[in-house]
Amino acid sequence: MKTLNRATRRSALLGALLAVATAAVVAHGAVKPLHGGVLGETASHNPVELVRTEGELIAYLSDATGKPVPAQGAQLEATLLAGTQKSSARFTAAGGNKMVASARVPAGTKAVLRLTLPGQGAEQLRVTLK
Repeated sequence: MKTLNRATRRSALLGALLAVATAAVVAHGAVKPLHGGVLGETASHNPVELVRTEGELIAYLSDATGKPVPAQGAQLEATLLAGTQKSSARFTAAGGNKMVASARVPAGTKAVLRLTLPGQGAEQLRVTLK
């Protein structure tokens, strides 16, 4: 049996790691916005779709596979940055995977969201609203 030299083994290992990383990115990239909003993702790969409407913000919670996560028991807060204006909004569960907050924000507002799902620690994500 032929023994591989150190450089060949290193190249093979690097190639395998790259293949695994690429597969993980492709798997997480499969979630698309379903409600016309913008998607943000937590460090644990839970996507949140944020939709801006007249007078309110709507958030839809999902897991890494795109399956809806119940909003009941979840906590979601947003810090909203529109130009030099800073405000905040607290979301409440509105059935299913939907959460709603009262807020009037213009397009282009940056939102820093803090999401806490039941039994999990708080995570942050950022989006720019359309």
